[in-house]
Amino acid sequence: MKGQVVYKLQGKSLEAAKELEQFAEAYWKAQPPVVYPINMLDLQNRSRAIYAGMMEKLQAERPDLVKSCGLDKPVVRVSGGQYEEWPRAYAAWPEIFSTYTGPKSEYFMYAPVGHDGSVFKPEDALELNEKQAERAGNLLWAGGWQDNAPFAHRPDEGTSVPANFDPKKAPEGYPNYFADADNTVRVFKAGGASLAALEDLKAREQAHSAATTALFDHIKSMAPETMQLRRPDGSSGDIVNVYANLSMREAWQGNPPEVMISVRIEHTGEPVHVADTDGYIVTGPASGGDVRIVPNLATEAGKKFRDLLADPNIARADVRNYPALRYPAAKDDLNGQFQEAAADDYGGLPIRRTFGSDEYLIYRVERKDNDKSLPGPHGAVEVSPQAFLWLEADSTDRSRGITPPPMPPEIAAELDALKPQPRGSAPQPAP
Repeated sequence: MKGQVVYKLQGKSLEAAKELEQFAEAYWKAQPPVVYPINMLDLQNRSRAIYAGMMEKLQAERPDLVKSCGLDKPVVRVSGGQYEEWPRAYAAWPEIFSTYTGPKSEYFMYAPVGHDGSVFKPEDALELNEKQAERAGNLLWAGGWQDNAPFAHRPDEGTSVPANFDPKKAPEGYPNYFADADNTVRVFKAGGASLAALEDLKAREQAHSAATTALFDHIKSMAPETMQLRRPDGSSGDIVNVYANLSMREAWQGNPPEVMISVRIEHTGEPVHVADTDGYIVTGPASGGDVRIVPNLATEAGKKFRDLLADPNIARADVRNYPALRYPAAKDDLNGQFQEAAADDYGGLPIRRTFGSDEYLIYRVERKDNDKSLPGPHGAVEVSPQAFLWLEADSTDRSRGITPPPMPPEIAAELDALKPQPRGSAPQPAP
């Protein structure tokens, strides 16, 4: 079963799409403009909030459009259920896109298919075959080189897996990095020596972040906040607000760290010429509009730049210096599925995740070589791949603004058993 149906809208569904487009354009135009600089997370949260506000207004003022565009009756999709993944169910709604603005624009609806084959059918619309759907995708996104956003967006909402769910009829989901036909994971909740090593590593990473922030803040304080543009004929143009973007290449092979800066126009992000300031000197171009800078040691500001750059915490903590995190910890115990745990490679080192206040160490292994008798990191407690994959999917959902599905009782019981027991109490059997 395919995961979605693509329709070309025409007739009454096309009329509804155009009305929805006008409603959405008016709503977005009424929102405050984006103020740069802005990070990607804040930009995504802003977009989600605007879509949510627009949906409330649309439901209150145009329930007819909500109905005709399929935004009132979701289908229930189910993903996962293969290998170590538990199935996850979501309520999902259609989305409408257009190719251009103006009379030549074409309008398409992407409608999710439910686990039972249910799908919204817009009135008068033409269901596209695979080749036609591929053409529509190229028009909308140009093979991934073009952005396009739906007129209205309702994020998926997690729900319980339907009792009549049949895994054999479920749409094929996205490949899972951690669990597939050839690979799985061993997962451990850090504790004892492994937790102590991890906490030290995290403390060093936080110190590195603080040192980098102090360095970048100082450089930004030396960068211009306004700039007078030049016209093509060389005459003076407008005075505009600008901001600085910074990046750093850490020390490597005996070379000192390098700092790169670009100065960009507020609201547009367009790069402008970077000149020397009291505290730094431009030494040459880098890439993407950036230039390399070094401290101007003739000034106090430049000397502070030098001192901040020389902070030992500017060097990032190296996970290879933490043998307690390798799996297995002792080099002589290594199984063939891992590279030799030598000091100059990353063999046997974990992927790290934090869920709530708990730290997890994840080791990707090949199924054919997976020897579960091998010890994990010192002091760590093994966790099932199923529990980890559920927590990982929950985390991904939240980062995308999706409400996760309810946790299966079996996974909830396993995670509860991992919690520290109050002193003097005995573990309770799972219900």
